[in-house]
Amino acid sequence: MRLIVLVFVSVFTISAFAQQPEPALPEAPQPAARQPSAARDVRWDAVEELVPGESIELRDRVNGVRTGCLLDYVNDAALACRVADSGRSFRRVVYPHAGIDRVWVTRLVPGPSGKALLIGAGIGALVGGLAARSGGAGGVGLGILFGGGLGSGFVAMSDPLGLRMHNQRVLIYVARRA
Repeated sequence: MRLIVLVFVSVFTISAFAQQPEPALPEAPQPAARQPSAARDVRWDAVEELVPGESIELRDRVNGVRTGCLLDYVNDAALACRVADSGRSFRRVVYPHAGIDRVWVTRLVPGPSGKALLIGAGIGALVGGLAARSGGAGGVGLGILFGGGLGSGFVAMSDPLGLRMHNQRVLIYVARRA
């Protein structure tokens, strides 16, 4: 009985701690309002809202090469970032807005990743298929389906509070096709 009470108290304490609001940051200066322009690319606004130092990945429009870098600054005309050079040094590269095809950012999101769910489903399907192999083709098929569902469900429920985090790459900008 003490163990059950201890588990409930621990779960409620952890969930209360996880729900506390983050401390407020000091007010940052707001950028000046922009003048509307017919040639302005409104999809670029998502890139302009990125914070310097954020890790991004972009694809060059000319040769299609993907580059990962740390953002230095961005404006209507260009994006500058630091690319890892040989060793521990960085070099600054400036990309003109017209030369960028796509921009991705990496966000930290809660819960199991899709890869973990697929691995759990695969292991569950294997165990389910092996357990039901004496039941004929129909039994094995049902064992695989049932085991795969249980395996992925087990992985999804292994973190009910959403404390496990994983990286997810998010596409925030796609250039207009000429």
